[in-house]
Amino acid sequence: MSRLRLRVALLVLVLAAPTLGAQRPATRATTARFAPDPRIDRLFARWDSSGSPGCAVGVLRDGRFVYERGYGMANLDYGIPITPTTVFYVGSVTKQFTAALAALLAIDGKLRLDADIRTYLPEMPDYAKTYGVPVTVADLVHHTSGIRDIYGLMDLAGKRLEDVMPDDSALALIAR
Repeated sequence: MSRLRLRVALLVLVLAAPTLGAQRPATRATTARFAPDPRIDRLFARWDSSGSPGCAVGVLRDGRFVYERGYGMANLDYGIPITPTTVFYVGSVTKQFTAALAALLAIDGKLRLDADIRTYLPEMPDYAKTYGVPVTVADLVHHTSGIRDIYGLMDLAGKRLEDVMPDDSALALIAR
C-alpha cells in the first residue's frame, strides 16, 4: 500500500471514530487482541484516553488480522471504551469512506470528480437538461447536489427506516 493510501486510510479511521457505538461494557484489558505495537500506539495516543472519542484499528496481512486495538471511548457518558469488537452505527460514517474511495479513484484516473453523475449512474435524471447544470461527482462528495436524502425519500414513499431496501430499489427511488 502506498504511503498516500495508508495516510488516507488512517485519516478515514480517525474521522469515523467519533460516531457513538452500541456497546457492551468492556475493560481496558480487552481493548487489544494482539501484542501492543508502539508505532501504531504513537499514531493514536492523542485519542487514547477515557475523556476522548477514539477509533478502532485493524491491520490486515494476507486477509487476516495481525493487529486489532481500540483507542479512546465509544461512549463518553457511560465510560465505555472502544474495543476491537465495538459495533459502530455506519450511517453517516460511510460518507467519509465513500469520499476517500472517490479521492483514490480520482488519483488513479478511474473517476472524474467533475463528471456528470450520469456518466456513472445513467439511470439518474438529466439535471443539466432540466436545470441547466449537471450534478457532478464532486457535488455528491461535498453534499451540494440538491438530491434528496434517501431517508427523507423513504419517509415520503411510506417506508420505515427499519425496512430493508436493496441498493437497486434505493437508486430507483432516488432517481424518481
